[in-house]
Amino acid sequence: MLKNQKAIVTGGLKGIGKGVSEALLRNGAMVAIVDIADHLWHEINNDWTNKFPNGQFYYVKCDLFNRQSTISAFKEAYEILDGLNIVINNAGIYDESDWERSIDINLKAMIRVAYIGINLMSKEKGHFGGTIINSASGGGLSTVGFPSYCAAKHGVTSFTRSMSAIPEFYKLHGVRINSMCLGAVHTDMTQQHDLRQSEELDALPSLHLVNKIKREIVNSMSSEDMIPLEKAGDLYVKLIRDTNAHGENMIYISKYQKEPYYHEFKGLN
Repeated sequence: MLKNQKAIVTGGLKGIGKGVSEALLRNGAMVAIVDIADHLWHEINNDWTNKFPNGQFYYVKCDLFNRQSTISAFKEAYEILDGLNIVINNAGIYDESDWERSIDINLKAMIRVAYIGINLMSKEKGHFGGTIINSASGGGLSTVGFPSYCAAKHGVTSFTRSMSAIPEFYKLHGVRINSMCLGAVHTDMTQQHDLRQSEELDALPSLHLVNKIKREIVNSMSSEDMIPLEKAGDLYVKLIRDTNAHGENMIYISKYQKEPYYHEFKGLN
């Protein structure tokens, strides 16, 4: 159980973020959702009120593309929760037609959120330490035909490992940083096939092939083959509970995989 633990989840109103939020609530945590999707909150609020009658969950609107909006939202969420123990650094997009936007949210915003989370949990600043989990996906350890998405996610896994390599980091801050690398999870993002048209897409004809690649990948899998959202959420809870994990990339590619495992990093020799 994570009773009385206080968690912020970015992008927590749909997809993996929603699955993780529900897993946290099932395990007794208080959850503040930092997201921009106002239109989803009313329905989810009603659903969770019925599903988690004793649950404590909140919504703070935030534009994660914007630095000041992110800082303000985390400050508000921290005050609502009256503290912070867990940050699920999850918000992301799939948009190869606008690679700069993809990098902005999938890498830059994730690093920004990680640093904000460290500041709000650091023992050096008088807090109690905590845990950050970055959503890196399987794209953070492989190349699956989505250039900017995979580039960003590789950046996330590298950032995670690099933070743990800084001498004295954990001793000073008491904050563990890990990444979750999942295979295909049954979400709207996974089912999204087509890129929207843009000048960038027209200028780089190779990006037209990305539609074809993703359609082939998705069509090769049935929804029964994808990782269920509830399972995805439970894996995040498992990683939170592993107090020995710091700088790790947990891998779970298929729902047929018995147990997750940690990526074995082989440095330069």
